[in-house]
Amino acid sequence: MVQHETNISKETFIRSRDVFERINYLYQLSQYWSVTNPNLAAYYAKLVISISKKSVLRLDNSIKRSICKGCHGYFVEGKTTYTIYKKEHRGQLVKTCKRCGISKRYPVTKS
Repeated sequence: MVQHETNISKETFIRSRDVFERINYLYQLSQYWSVTNPNLAAYYAKLVISISKKSVLRLDNSIKRSICKGCHGYFVEGKTTYTIYKKEHRGQLVKTCKRCGISKRYPVTKS
């Protein structure tokens, strides 16, 4: 019995890996500058959104929920945003941006 050796790497193939790496880097820059320079953080977050739209890639919910839809600022609890829990229907988290005043509601489920 002869065993065939394969030189195929065990690394999985990810379509548009370079785009994902660029989005990740810009998102990290947005996190870093969010408190000291919110305008620069908003610029990087806007780039993240535009790159994902141009390359037709979906962003994770955690990334989408940490960026303001109005001013594209990065959400830092207590500094750039505040959160209120409303017990209407099944419960909602309401995040309000301190820069532009836009609020976003997220459903809360029992876990």
